[in-house]
Amino acid sequence: MYTLLGSDSKQRAAPNASSAGSARNESRLARLSLIISLAAATGVFYLIHAQHATTSTTLTSPFSLSAAPTSGAAYEHELHALLDSHELGLAQPAFAQPPPLSPLNSHLPALSPLVVAPRTSPPLYAAPGGCNSSEFLRAISQGRIRPDGASLHINRTLPDVPLNIKETFKYSFDIEGCKAPHVFDTAEACDLIQAFGGVFLKGDSFMRHLVNALFILVSNRTDGAVEDAAKRAECRGDSMFDDCCEKCRHHSTYDSQTLKVPVCNNDAFIYYEIGAWGAAPEHLSFDGFTTWLRNRAPHKKLRSPVFIISSGLHHNLSPLFALLGLLKPYLALSQPLFPRPISIWSLLHSPGNRKPEQYAKSQGADASIGYNRIISRMIKIFSPGEAVEGAMQSVDWFNVTEGADSYDGTHYAYQVSMEKVQVLLNYLDLVWTETKAARGMLDYNIWGPEADAAALANEIFPVNMQEPHQKRCAAASTSTSTSSSNVTTPTAPELTFLYTAYVICNPNIYTNALQGPAGIRKAIPIVGGNFTGPLISGNILNNGADWGTTDPQTGLFTADTRYTLQTAQGDFIYTRTEGPTRTTKNGLSLRIKLETGSPSLYWLNNVIAFGYLTDAATINGNQSVLRIDAWHLASDWSNTTFIGN
Repeated sequence: MYTLLGSDSKQRAAPNASSAGSARNESRLARLSLIISLAAATGVFYLIHAQHATTSTTLTSPFSLSAAPTSGAAYEHELHALLDSHELGLAQPAFAQPPPLSPLNSHLPALSPLVVAPRTSPPLYAAPGGCNSSEFLRAISQGRIRPDGASLHINRTLPDVPLNIKETFKYSFDIEGCKAPHVFDTAEACDLIQAFGGVFLKGDSFMRHLVNALFILVSNRTDGAVEDAAKRAECRGDSMFDDCCEKCRHHSTYDSQTLKVPVCNNDAFIYYEIGAWGAAPEHLSFDGFTTWLRNRAPHKKLRSPVFIISSGLHHNLSPLFALLGLLKPYLALSQPLFPRPISIWSLLHSPGNRKPEQYAKSQGADASIGYNRIISRMIKIFSPGEAVEGAMQSVDWFNVTEGADSYDGTHYAYQVSMEKVQVLLNYLDLVWTETKAARGMLDYNIWGPEADAAALANEIFPVNMQEPHQKRCAAASTSTSTSSSNVTTPTAPELTFLYTAYVICNPNIYTNALQGPAGIRKAIPIVGGNFTGPLISGNILNNGADWGTTDPQTGLFTADTRYTLQTAQGDFIYTRTEGPTRTTKNGLSLRIKLETGSPSLYWLNNVIAFGYLTDAATINGNQSVLRIDAWHLASDWSNTTFIGN
């Protein structure tokens, strides 16, 4: 990987940079991260008045920066200078990170907040002993274009429809440490995409070109990025990506669900939103994303959506803009959601060989490398963990695009855009496999057939994104005559989804227990686990047990548990459950009592909650993993007003 040496775009470190240089660079990144955390803590934000990538950006900050410099490298230098000044007087960065949800032990995969659906085909890239998703992204970031790579030359002579990508497409680059990425054809891509809750893409022209290539693939047409038949002939292949003439960009397809000719059996739910670059206030809003989440088909709400964002040139490669305007607002929105989105930040590709001289420095190689490294570092700080744990990941395109032919020094053609799509599909193939291994497969044995499970979608996924705790899903209600007196059955209460927990238990330690006054008692240690819901997520601590009893007259077991939940924010929730074996003998019905002193969660003390317990897995030969799906009455308290406040 390259290391940032300075502002001269022609001077870059060799791929095997010295360890001393790397250490210096890491130290600089750590210092920059401290400034970013300080700015975030004080609520710094930007007032953007940019209309184009060439316009200036005004920064309002407690550090009194006069204006954002014209290059990422210069901006980084000024931020570092602030740290060195006596004004801050701080030495070491300290970042508060929530406790990891997984892995729970060396033998148990992460119990994932992601949910995926079954696929028709097995994984096409993931393989036993192969690279995991993080290793794959690292290999991509270090790849290099071959001398015969197709991306080195723009090709305006792509054949007419259909696409036949297996025959016409080959990667331009090689990677080391992982096997070569798979080439997904239309059927394979659709099968994978349909296993998720849709794909939402947000960004500037770099993202638009990725979206264009994605629609070309799922439609299996070289002109599949436009629906207007009159424009297809001139917007085929590379012509679709030529922004200089703008003859095709205004005819791009952005929404798979509005197409006259459906793609992926009309089940892709691909949507592109222009934005994430700051020329207008709405570009920083995530209202489009929340609206899209609400409007998906019910069965899609049961699955993790894929969210991909890119940003950079239009805000002068400002890392603080990316952090405070995009990254932290998105994480605040997405982290409480269940199922958790699969979140991807698409970093900058290499500047092309026709970059105008006036932008060669501010948008050149060094500025782009520095920006990518800073954004990647910020993501690791503010969203730590692996993809299967619900953490955001970044994809660095710089090395696999350096040297590729470009129309204008900024944008690339079909080959590079399709390579990005194919890499992301390989990554999603890995994430799907890891989620399945982490108990994140949509289990129809628990939820019932998908047609029935769709009725639960609004319980699992908030309809009102601003007040998710007030989201309601009506339980089935009937009004029938039950006797000759025409007694009307009252309407069943409405329910709100609370969380799904995976609880790890050791074997019963009362191996010689005798019958007492309450029955035959057990003592089953609760030693760990995690829980994920729309409002609360975290770990289950190793300090509880189930002291349930078996009724000798019926043989039915009744749970009697006490244990502690700890949220990702560090709040403790004392939890008590009790309840008998279900009539189907495949689990327990539980009454749940929650107790906490946390002011923000105090409403939990007053909810009427219940859950269903089922066996999820056996690990280490004798440990049980139990799944508890919990709800509470929708009419319960959802906030707390304290006396005297």
